[in-house]
Amino acid sequence: MAAKIKFDSVKAGDSIPKLVVEGVSRPDFVRYAGASGDFVPLHYDQTFVEAAGIPTVFAQGMFTAGLLSRCLTDYVGAGQVRNIKVGPKSKFSAS
Repeated sequence: MAAKIKFDSVKAGDSIPKLVVEGVSRPDFVRYAGASGDFVPLHYDQTFVEAAGIPTVFAQGMFTAGLLSRCLTDYVGAGQVRNIKVGPKSKFSAS
C-alpha cells in the first residue's frame, strides 16, 4: 500500500513511481472501444493510421486516463484522490 501523501506536500517536478503495464494489445483497444463507444479508427485500424502518417495505433484518451488514475492512486494511496478531471485536449488535474 502506498503511503498517504497530502496534496500540499507534492511539488511540481516531484517523481512518482513508475507504472509498467504489460500485455496491452490491439484487441484491448477494440474491447475498450466497445465499452466506451469510441470507435475512431486511430485506435485499431493499422491501414488508417499509416495513411494518416502515424506509425501505429494508440489507446483511447480515457483508456490512458484510467491508467493515469491507477498510477496516481498507487502514488498517493487509495482514498486520497477525491477528484480527477481529464478530457480531450485538456490538462490533467487532480485533487
